[in-house]
Amino acid sequence: MLPRAGIIWAPPSWVEIGAGEPPWAREAAIGPPEFPQPGPERPETIRNVGDVEPLDYWPPERGVRRRLAPAPLTEFTGLAHWQLAPGQLGAPQHCHSAEESSSSAASA
Repeated sequence: MLPRAGIIWAPPSWVEIGAGEPPWAREAAIGPPEFPQPGPERPETIRNVGDVEPLDYWPPERGVRRRLAPAPLTEFTGLAHWQLAPGQLGAPQHCHSAEESSSSAASA
């Protein structure tokens, strides 16, 4: 970044910074984005959790586990939905060194 010149290197070119309207004002001036109408069926990669069968090897007293990504993506990504039974705990706090994991928690 060259602040005095008001430019920054964003490969493959230089980009002017701080000139004109703020980015959000520029985006608003363009108007809302156009979205195509959804097709009659969802792609295989978009799934509703309720439409995915629970795994049969997961002990029912622990809760319900579903693999969300279609095979073979599930094996690669490990994308799963876990619904723990009341009183059950998930995995202990841990970290991964060679891969990343993402989780979220919700209560009803």
